[in-house]
Amino acid sequence: MIIQFHTAKGITKSKMNLFKLFSKRKTNHDLSKRENEVLQLIAQGKTNEEIAIKLGINEQTVKNHCWHIFPKLGVSNRTEAAIKTIQSTTSNQR
Repeated sequence: MIIQFHTAKGITKSKMNLFKLFSKRKTNHDLSKRENEVLQLIAQGKTNEEIAIKLGINEQTVKNHCWHIFPKLGVSNRTEAAIKTIQSTTSNQR
């Protein structure tokens, strides 16, 4: 089920669009140790299943970590998270 609301201008936004709107405002990048581990594996192109096996956790737990990571990074999906992580790692090595 998608929850919808109307903005002051009458524009309908889906729950996901609302998530994107608010996640980009968040500036807290304090990831837990486990969130960092998950993020590094995402940046390596690993699937949720591969991450779960590597870390010895349930695949749903990986998904939960992703939903905590995305707003902290100000991104809305794993591709954006991977790109941001790779760019950050590259710029820190200079």
